[in-house]
This record gives sequence, C-alpha cells and structure tokens, in this order.
Amino acid sequence: MRRLVGALAALLAIACGRAERAPAPLVDARLGVFFGGQVQERDEIPFELDRTRQSQGFRLDLSRVEPKAHHVRWEIERPPGKPGARRVTALADADLRPEQARFDQLIAFQPGDPLGLWNVRVLLDGEIVLDRAILVYDAAARRRALADGGA
Repeated sequence: MRRLVGALAALLAIACGRAERAPAPLVDARLGVFFGGQVQERDEIPFELDRTRQSQGFRLDLSRVEPKAHHVRWEIERPPGKPGARRVTALADADLRPEQARFDQLIAFQPGDPLGLWNVRVLLDGEIVLDRAILVYDAAARRRALADGGA
C-alpha cells in the first residue's frame, strides 16, 4: 500500500511539474506610441498628424521564431465623426515571413479622423492577440481646459 501511495504521489508531482511548465505565449502584443525603438503603451493618445513628432500603432513580438509564415489581421474601429453617424471599422492584413520575429504596424491619423474612443483588435493566425480601446484626444484643447482651471 505504501508503494502505491508513493507511486501515486510521484506521478502527481511529475504531472504538477509539467503543468507549471506550460509553454510561454507565442506573442507579446503592444499598442501605443513608438518612441526610441520601443512601444510606450498608453490608454490615451493625442491626435497628431505629423509623423515626425509622433507615430502610433501596434507591435507583435513572437517569443519563438518559427519556420512558417504567420497571418496578421487587424481591425481599427473609430467613433462616429458626426452625431447620428455609425462607427467606422477599417480592416487590413499582412503576412509575417518565416523566421520573422517582430511586426510593427503604424496607425496614421488622417485629417478629419474623429476624436474619442478607438478600438484596435489584432489577430495572429485567427487568434485574438490584442483587443484594446484607446482614447484619441485633442492635446491643444486639453491644455486650454487645464489652463482655464478645468479638468
């Protein structure tokens, strides 16, 4: 009986050890402002048309390089530009070459893009790796409001 209990305990310990060593996620996904070779994740991004002053987007870093290509698809949902209008969703996709470990995608603001809550969803090989809302705001209007004592 002791041998049986000992064997069961050993099997349980081995099984628990294997469960703790689950593989790391394939991808680290970040959304924010590109700065100094990094992506500064933000919940709010100022609306800036000049890409020399600010570039925003998302980055995918694969934790392991694989000899196969990956398919990236993204959706950018913008708020309605006018009252009563519907939200607008832009769709795009690209392929990562075999052995490619990093994918950067800029999200350029265009004149007339609406301020407010944008949602960015990114899929890698059909699996959602990033689904975040980000507030796009007018930095000059915010500075004026703060200078006037508003919040």
